[in-house]
Amino acid sequence: MFNERGIAMPMALIVLMILTALMAAFAIHAAFEKTLGVPPPRVPASAFERAEDDVGAEARAGAPAFVARQQALAAYIAGVVAAPPVPLAEDSAGRLGLVLAAIVQAFDRTVS
Repeated sequence: MFNERGIAMPMALIVLMILTALMAAFAIHAAFEKTLGVPPPRVPASAFERAEDDVGAEARAGAPAFVARQQALAAYIAGVVAAPPVPLAEDSAGRLGLVLAAIVQAFDRTVS
């Protein structure tokens, strides 16, 4: 039989993780908007996918390319991953960091 209590806590944690990711993505968007004076241009999904692949490869080789140009955002992402506002499993925190870094990389490529 379905137990509502058994699913409530995992679902709440999933929702909190999604909200954490959205909050961080909005902060990145706002930082680009503040720097550019206008919202960053729309980035196609394919560009985000390519950026995610590139960030992963660049991280294995040292550091993603955007880190030198976007030091404040790189530090922000590192802070979110190191001390997320909600408890995250290590693999979830790593995945969140990768996605946020891909967002910065895609925006950085679009406006550079």
